[in-house]
Amino acid sequence: MTVMPMIRHQINNQGAWKGSDFKNGKSDIAFEFTPAHIKAFDEILAKIQAEKLTLNDLELKHFDHPALNADLKKVFTEIQDGRGIVIMRPFPVDKYSEEEIGFLYWGIGTHFGYGVSQSVLGDRLGHVQDHTKTDPNARAYRANRELTLHTDMSDIVSLCSLQKSKSGGFSRFASAITIHNEMLRDCPDLLEALYEGYPYHRHGEQKAGDAPITPHNVPLFSQREGYLTVRYVRTYMTSAAKEMGKELPPKLLEALDYFDAMACRPDIMLEFMLEPGEAVFVNNHTVMHARTGFKDGDLPHERRHLLRLWLDVENGRPVVPEIDIYGTAGMGRGGIGAQDGKTPSFNQETLQY
Repeated sequence: MTVMPMIRHQINNQGAWKGSDFKNGKSDIAFEFTPAHIKAFDEILAKIQAEKLTLNDLELKHFDHPALNADLKKVFTEIQDGRGIVIMRPFPVDKYSEEEIGFLYWGIGTHFGYGVSQSVLGDRLGHVQDHTKTDPNARAYRANRELTLHTDMSDIVSLCSLQKSKSGGFSRFASAITIHNEMLRDCPDLLEALYEGYPYHRHGEQKAGDAPITPHNVPLFSQREGYLTVRYVRTYMTSAAKEMGKELPPKLLEALDYFDAMACRPDIMLEFMLEPGEAVFVNNHTVMHARTGFKDGDLPHERRHLLRLWLDVENGRPVVPEIDIYGTAGMGRGGIGAQDGKTPSFNQETLQY
């Protein structure tokens, strides 16, 4: 078993933030679209419609615009090398159709990276909605339950709100760099257990012929060339332990409990409602995300609907191969490969897909 080399110094950069640092809440991390940006959106959409392009046709060249390029480069720098979290707003959801918002949102993403598949559905532009009435075991982004702080399977993760639910659905974020700093100071022995990690259950979304559990430990914290990365979905560890008929090692369990408690500390976690027309982009290697449970109403405008992007960044953050859960390195560094006939559904109790 290979144990990741551990960073043993405090990381003092903009990525080591606390929610309490943002005195004005999400406004402190917001990038506001100007009339010039909206005019550029109009011009881009007109060309897309004139050429009758679909989402799968759209590349960076279609969104190359002098009113956008320099500002989007600054946003990208903030995501990659700054605080790792930016809200872009407002996408004009009252002016454009859902399809048009999807085109523009995808277009912003092309300035940052390449959109990868988010599930066995092959959905490169994901739709975050509640499907539990028809699929009680729907994967997290297709369910309405509370999600604990975690990371996804790409370099950048983004959510764009089209519509809120009747109640609930608050977004939550925490800097993994801050938590690493706190644990290094207070309990370095527990931090070492997080570098060691544990195998992950692939929840039925592995490639044909692959084992249901990773053949290697997936480190919660790892570093390469001095860059810290977090990869964390706790339920994938507990599912793996259950599948193998084991218990999580006591030291790891203690470390995970400590990590989770710290991540949810009121001064560390940032919580807000993502309003329709707001899109949040986060560095998935340094920032974890979550949401509170939500309840849709009976009326169409009371049903939560977000768009989602998983983006791989060319020449992005150096990472260790052990954080690759699905063996998708040949498709980019993230994502989950599409598979005909499958849906993203997994029963945590029976471990059945």
